[in-house]
Amino acid sequence: MRPEINAYCGEKGHNPSPQTGSELFEHTVGIHCALRIRLQKETSFWGIGIAQLLHGIEKTHSLRAAAQTMHISYSKAWKILRNAEKELGFPLLDSSTGGHDGGGSILTAKAVKLLTAYDEMVRKTEETMEHCFRKIMIPVLRGDVNGEQESAAET
Repeated sequence: MRPEINAYCGEKGHNPSPQTGSELFEHTVGIHCALRIRLQKETSFWGIGIAQLLHGIEKTHSLRAAAQTMHISYSKAWKILRNAEKELGFPLLDSSTGGHDGGGSILTAKAVKLLTAYDEMVRKTEETMEHCFRKIMIPVLRGDVNGEQESAAET
């Protein structure tokens, strides 16, 4: 059994961060594995974009500010949010307008639960994908057969 690859990379003066075997492979060869995790009915209505938007709203208490940090228009953010609410059948935001404090938005309790669950699902899926990529795909991409590099004559 081949030992797991661990490497450190970083610029001088910065704390190096450890890399997994597949991150090192991606860095040296340029191949990586990626998944898009979405919720959908007829079409997708929930994915990384709306999750980032909701995290931004959690942080800023503002749909407009969250949209700006994502470099999307307020109207696009509003449409994304309304489409997800329509498909889910429940509101994602509690919003107040104007007033002394200028209004703002907070996530509903259901939105918080859904966002937390989505984040957990993404985290666990990425861990599983990383494990499978490292154990199954990297040896094949390297040309390993039974833990040993194929000879040049075989390739």
